[in-house]
Amino acid sequence: MKKVFSPILCLNDVSLDAALIAVVWQGLIAEVFSVSLEIHHHLILGTAVWLCYSADRFAEPCFVEGISSSRHQIFKKHIAPFVLIWVALFSGVFLWSFWVLPLGCLLWGIHLFGLCVTNFILCKKESKTGTPSSAPKEMRTAGILAFGCLFFPAYEASLDFVSWFVAFFLVFYLLFINCLSISRWELTLDSKRGSLTFLQQSPRLLQIFSRSQYIVLFLLVFLACAGTADFIGVLLFVHSFAVSLFVLCLDQVPFLTKNEKRMIIDQGYWVLPLFILATSHADLF
Repeated sequence: MKKVFSPILCLNDVSLDAALIAVVWQGLIAEVFSVSLEIHHHLILGTAVWLCYSADRFAEPCFVEGISSSRHQIFKKHIAPFVLIWVALFSGVFLWSFWVLPLGCLLWGIHLFGLCVTNFILCKKESKTGTPSSAPKEMRTAGILAFGCLFFPAYEASLDFVSWFVAFFLVFYLLFINCLSISRWELTLDSKRGSLTFLQQSPRLLQIFSRSQYIVLFLLVFLACAGTADFIGVLLFVHSFAVSLFVLCLDQVPFLTKNEKRMIIDQGYWVLPLFILATSHADLF
């Protein structure tokens, strides 16, 4: 299994899986809203997500070998190339956004940019003081990424509030259970690093949030049995059901270590929706 997944898992080391997740999820959401996005929408989002994730991991404190994963060390081991690439991409995507995006879209984008910068500062403060914010990092990460995935499709589709809220809640929750799973699997390592999140310091609360997966999965099955799954869109329903089931099953696999589960879950988060998108274009949904 390690040999098969090794090339894909390398994406996690350089934070490219996060960018892939955002781009694929944006594409799926655009299909749900019947919106046609251009290539620049995907490139801008993917680049912005990589810039955020890589900067966050580069800025984290250095830990001794063994308790610091390769995704947290790789940029520090290649500081000059990383900084050069990061600055070049930031400058490029910043200028390109002003070139290709309408003014209204840019003005809305300022709010999302502000959230990213605020979150980065908050993460730095948490790492420096060792005291987590009462706004859980798992929720902040899921919320910002959900806004990012929905930003261009929602802007182009001019959604009403109810449709936008339902879509945001589902996307946020699916990303949130990813963050919850990672927090549980890395609890021991994060404790050694002295960088526990607010939820990790409350294991019971972390467990309660994690068990909500069963409730959501039950509700999705209920919607399907009641014939009302199209309320959220067939494609979004299938995506929600598949991702929820994937996370639940992955957590129960006995022959994978916690670190292996941690690396596989992110790959599943872009492979699954990509497969669903492919089958939707084959008129299977």
